[in-house]
Amino acid sequence: MKFLFQDKIIGKINKIPTFFWFLLLAAAEFFADAYSSLFSAKTNVAEMAAQYENLFSEAELTLNQPVIIAIACVFSALISALICELLIRVAFAVVRRFALNVQKNDFCFRVRLVIIIADVILGLIGIVYFFYPSVMGLLKALFEVTVPALLLGWFYEDFRERFVPRQNQARVFSLVAEIYLGIYFALRALDLILTLGFYRTALSTLDTVAVIAAPVVVLALGGVAILWYFRLKKISSVPEEPTIDENDEKPKDDTIFKDFGF
Repeated sequence: MKFLFQDKIIGKINKIPTFFWFLLLAAAEFFADAYSSLFSAKTNVAEMAAQYENLFSEAELTLNQPVIIAIACVFSALISALICELLIRVAFAVVRRFALNVQKNDFCFRVRLVIIIADVILGLIGIVYFFYPSVMGLLKALFEVTVPALLLGWFYEDFRERFVPRQNQARVFSLVAEIYLGIYFALRALDLILTLGFYRTALSTLDTVAVIAAPVVVLALGGVAILWYFRLKKISSVPEEPTIDENDEKPKDDTIFKDFGF
């Protein structure tokens, strides 16, 4: 990660227009959840075709389902990318008060790049769903939160050394981890309560394990985050060495009228 985020490399790839990176993010968002997106689009289009079958037949029209499915997937990917861009900017607004030495565009670019990498990894895992759909719930429970969380943590190790004052490094990490893991834990816990407590849905053994494992995985990540926080707290407690001006290191010459040769 440190190699990827070297200033030299970032300076080169950051010259590519932001619109391209946005489209790449949209493609990565679709790839990360391609199976669910395609399944959902096919289901919705099939339901629409059945609902308006008589209307289409009377007008002697046919519904081009593949085209509509493609449009629905593109639209869904663009919406997901827009949400990611919004969340990245919200994150910058939250952490900027900790005296970060980074510009907004640079911050957004770096975080966007991490999300794209995480989406690619999740998409590669998701290829398994097309061959073994029954394991989708379990693999999502294990990796959907874990992969982005670990990549963001790895990214922060490089980011804090470059842009975060030492005394604020633990506080920034704690705030972001609490928000990120807190939201996911609340969603996973709510899904567990509704699925097993209220709806009493007939689930397979794998799906039951997946619903239970999802909040447990987030709790485990929380435990890792706590250990990471205490490590950063020790680092933050060490005061930064003051920057020494090279001009101050040179001994002062008290010779009067030196410039005149005296």
